[in-house]
Amino acid sequence: MRSEFDYITDMLKDFFEQKHIKDRLNVIDLMDITGWEVWFQIEFSYFLSIHESEPEWHRELSFSVDARKEKIKHHVKPDFLIRKKGWALEKYAALEVKLHRSPVSCVSNVLSDFDKVRKIKRSEIDLRSYWGLGICKEHDVVYIEDIIQEKAHDRDYHIRPSRRVVSIIDNTPFSYFII
Repeated sequence: MRSEFDYITDMLKDFFEQKHIKDRLNVIDLMDITGWEVWFQIEFSYFLSIHESEPEWHRELSFSVDARKEKIKHHVKPDFLIRKKGWALEKYAALEVKLHRSPVSCVSNVLSDFDKVRKIKRSEIDLRSYWGLGICKEHDVVYIEDIIQEKAHDRDYHIRPSRRVVSIIDNTPFSYFII
């Protein structure tokens, strides 16, 4: 699981270091634009398609849920499924993305996605791991880490410090976290 975490975090670090991404985030902030999750997903999809590691990736593939865990919804669509070249065939890491100006809402939304992904039938896909990416308007890294700990504890999730990253997106008012 450590290799998946390192791979995903390294890719996201490279993604957020791009000048054009920072420029767009600043416009999003300046113009108080909402609903920018689709923009992010398009930009990240393009980034994956040209990344030097040549990952295999998919967007929002539909999977059945385990009926023992979910009575209402019948399908789940993770934002991204990523398989690094060299990983076992048909084994993917799921990445769920949430963007919210409020770090509290952002963390809560990422953890809600964890609940969703955990319900996928194991026979549908072999997930190596699943990760949540949150982007919020906050530069106090310790504050974001505290929110992650508190909200994870409230949901009975144990997120080890070695399995999370909180980072400021330089030259923007935003930070991102991976858990």
